[in-house]
Amino acid sequence: MPDKTAPMADRHLMSSIARGDVDALRTLCERHSTSVYALAFGILMLPEEAEEVVSETFCYAWNAAARFADMANHSVSAWLMEVARSRARGLLLARGWPLRSALTQAPNAHVIQEFA
Repeated sequence: MPDKTAPMADRHLMSSIARGDVDALRTLCERHSTSVYALAFGILMLPEEAEEVVSETFCYAWNAAARFADMANHSVSAWLMEVARSRARGLLLARGWPLRSALTQAPNAHVIQEFA
């Protein structure tokens, strides 16, 4: 059964982070870094890049904590996952989508290119 107090505790952490509480950020990282890493690794498939996404996600949380307070009914964990997903996709795009170029060189590339 999910803990109903966790989201409220996360919102309290975000309020503390907005006031510059480094310990609150540490607690938020401890609570959510595993799931953020799993999401990033699932998208990027490279441990180094997934770790970079984790760092960027919590740096963003530090900088945007005050703005988060304006989002009254949002879950902190869902917000963190959306930030991480966005960062991971950005890295994927920066990488140049090597899978896409491999697909266009496949034997049936003309079929793939019709739908690209």
